[in-house]
Amino acid sequence: MTRPEPCARAGAPTRPPRAAAGAAPLAPRRARLRPVTPGDILAAARVLIAVEDRLWPVKMAQMLMRADAAERYRCRMGRAHPRFGNGTLMAVAQLQAPAPEAGDRRFLAAMGAVIKAVLAGSERFEGHGGERPADAGDVEQRF
Repeated sequence: MTRPEPCARAGAPTRPPRAAAGAAPLAPRRARLRPVTPGDILAAARVLIAVEDRLWPVKMAQMLMRADAAERYRCRMGRAHPRFGNGTLMAVAQLQAPAPEAGDRRFLAAMGAVIKAVLAGSERFEGHGGERPADAGDVEQRF
């Protein structure tokens, strides 16, 4: 049996502490997401093209929350989540539409929506191996 991948820094709590009765609510916990690959983007985009365009933000938020829940479960239990998989977008991308033809504008828009949602949440997601926050940076300044 192989060891599970490290999930957090040594000694970091896997659950946030509970607030005392009557205390102010705690800040929301930082979301976790496995590194996003091109395959994750394609799989999530195929899920989006299976639903109406107006539902894309809701569906993306649902997939990101499920991937976060699966990653937390994987870190805590040392195995994949029974319903949501291993914490990747590809694992939670269920009910995919058939692969569209090359250059399909709706599919390209769906891939853009996936990338936009991942980048919008990148401040909440931990970076690779929990070392630092994920940072997309300013792509235009790099070129």
